[in-house]
Amino acid sequence: AWRELTFSALARYQLADDKKRLRFRPQIKALLKECDRTAANNAATLRAHGLWLETQEEWKLAVQQYKEAIKREPGMFFAYQRAWECAARLTEDERRSLWADLELLFFHAGGDLVNASEMINLVVKRFGIREAEHTLALWQQKRPDDPNVVEAAANLLLDHGRGRGDAEKAVSLLVSAVDRFPHHIGSLFALGNARRALADHAGAAHNLRELVRRHPDNMTALLQLAWAQYSNGEIDDAFAILLEAERKNPRNASVVNTRAQMLVHCERYDDAKTVLRRGIEQLPESLGLRER
Repeated sequence: AWRELTFSALARYQLADDKKRLRFRPQIKALLKECDRTAANNAATLRAHGLWLETQEEWKLAVQQYKEAIKREPGMFFAYQRAWECAARLTEDERRSLWADLELLFFHAGGDLVNASEMINLVVKRFGIREAEHTLALWQQKRPDDPNVVEAAANLLLDHGRGRGDAEKAVSLLVSAVDRFPHHIGSLFALGNARRALADHAGAAHNLRELVRRHPDNMTALLQLAWAQYSNGEIDDAFAILLEAERKNPRNASVVNTRAQMLVHCERYDDAKTVLRRGIEQLPESLGLRER
């Protein structure tokens, strides 16, 4: 509970003006002391200290807290991301050193490299695409049987490639990965994205239907399948999928939002308003629906 209160107070502090921040400081320091008292070496406690140090512009100390948090909870990408944001205030040599440390921690986490795509995006952001390609090539040598690395390579081609040729390379990589790892969700999603990049809406829909068959409760897959069917001209099927998604998860704001968006695309504005009003009645806490 102390950690949840601390993260909430930190979020309010970041949004506050200077006058309010002065009032928040003693409260946050007291909360951090309670976190240390109850779970000093807990990864969430270390992340909270990192966030506080960021607000104080103590970038190097914040990085140290995030690195310690990663050691204790290596699967939590948030600490990698925040450490890398702090790197923007470091020298080039310090950034290189930090990346070497983060990469080592990432590989020593054990198991598959679940956040490979996100980690490669960090490289792109600070060092550029060529460096990311070089990093991925090394990862593929070290982990040739990790579907997450293949997914990261395909996503790099799709997000930063040079047109249709790279999209076709991504499809080739992912078809092979899906054959080898048929239940890897990331590869299945990426294959759908790659086929959409090639305007192969029928192929994307087929791929997403297979994903839904293997993971029937995955809402993201259902919503993407609905859009794929819509793009393929199968309007009634698209709305039927959304109704099925709503039946499975009636309190999912994304389902309501997607249905309203699709109705707007069909120029059925009154129906879209009705769907949104009903959604707001059922989900009054959803700011997204109100803004829509």
